[in-house]
Amino acid sequence: MEVHYSADTPPQYPLQLLTENTPNGKKVQILLEELYDIYGLSWTTHLIDLETDEQKKRWFLHLNPNGISKVSFTASQARTAWHHLGRIPVLLDVVEADTVVSIIESSAILIYLQENYDECNVFGFDSAHEKSARRYSDCSSGILLLQCKDTLDIL
Repeated sequence: MEVHYSADTPPQYPLQLLTENTPNGKKVQILLEELYDIYGLSWTTHLIDLETDEQKKRWFLHLNPNGISKVSFTASQARTAWHHLGRIPVLLDVVEADTVVSIIESSAILIYLQENYDECNVFGFDSAHEKSARRYSDCSSGILLLQCKDTLDIL
């Protein structure tokens, strides 16, 4: 199953969630359901078959480059290989007729959904103090670094 946006994608479903019923996928699904209840936000969910390694297929890795990580071997092996992780979830959003944004990592997806679709800021932060606290929390909990560790050579 190759999922992608085309001219035939229904305009009433600008969002496509590619996921499976895992903890990271579930938290995105829960926020989407909450946004539906409050704002009527529509989306399409495509369940990825982890048992057949669908998340490691080329079309999926094209959507989520974080699913490919560099694996270094010992000096005696003297080579580098690429390991295909195929991480989920991935959120695709049609922001314009010919522009699709691919958002990866569940925490980034949650922030993206809140900032772009939570019109009344029900799930966000109101004050500058709260926003500052979120930035500090993101950095101190390692969201920006540890969730992307598979693509970084420094870890």
